[in-house]
Amino acid sequence: MQTAVSVTPRWDVSAGICGYFLPDMLKRNPTTIRMNNANSRLFFMGAFYHIRNHILQGRASAEVRLYLLKYEKHSASRKTKKNKETAMKKSFGPKTLVYPAPVWVVGTYDAGGRPNIMTIAWGGICCSQPPCVAVSLRKATYSFGNIVGRKAFTINVPSEEQVKVTDYAGMVSGKNLDKFAATGLTPVKAEFVDAPYVKEFPMVLECRLLQTIEIGLHTQFIGEVIDVKADETVLNEKGLPDIEKIRPIIFSPEIRAYHTTGKSIGLAFSIGKELA
Repeated sequence: MQTAVSVTPRWDVSAGICGYFLPDMLKRNPTTIRMNNANSRLFFMGAFYHIRNHILQGRASAEVRLYLLKYEKHSASRKTKKNKETAMKKSFGPKTLVYPAPVWVVGTYDAGGRPNIMTIAWGGICCSQPPCVAVSLRKATYSFGNIVGRKAFTINVPSEEQVKVTDYAGMVSGKNLDKFAATGLTPVKAEFVDAPYVKEFPMVLECRLLQTIEIGLHTQFIGEVIDVKADETVLNEKGLPDIEKIRPIIFSPEIRAYHTTGKSIGLAFSIGKELA
């Protein structure tokens, strides 16, 4: 077993003298040389560059060149390891930046009974009993007034092949435009609430307005889920909606891009038992 060499000479020793002793230290083991203090590091750096200059000028032996190459590789490896160990997360400050965000289309009727749709990403499940979802809208949107007036809305879950019409529904206002006509989608009156849903989308939630929360730029509408509907073509063998058949769209904030879901990676409340 080789013993680590401790280098602790005076730091005012010239680089030339350091260079005289360094080859012998390298011959012992270039990967076991330890720097005990700042002075030692200055000593070693002087020696290192002295020998390196000899190599560049062709005055160093092949053995010394080999050991110096080993040391350079060892130093690079230690730097890489240290960088990995000390890597820190980058701070982005206060942003609406979290993954994933759902892409839903909110269906409403206006005061005149005209159906309207609006694409949102600020939404999610917010309660189990009673089953509730929350959507956040700006007051400037046409759908905001529709929800306040009708006390109801639908959540329509589009599939990935419907991304173009879904994006369009979030780009324009329904105040002076019939979005159903513009997109070729079909409005269907909900069975249990005063709102329309989109016939072509594979999954629908009918919601009754339960609470309204003023937050800031957005107002959160909490809707109690009165009924869930899904096309039979997207059901699994147990008769439940299958996410891999629905192929819902997800949104990445800040990047402002749409994505699709992937394959199942495990069963909830089950795969974790492997660690028990």
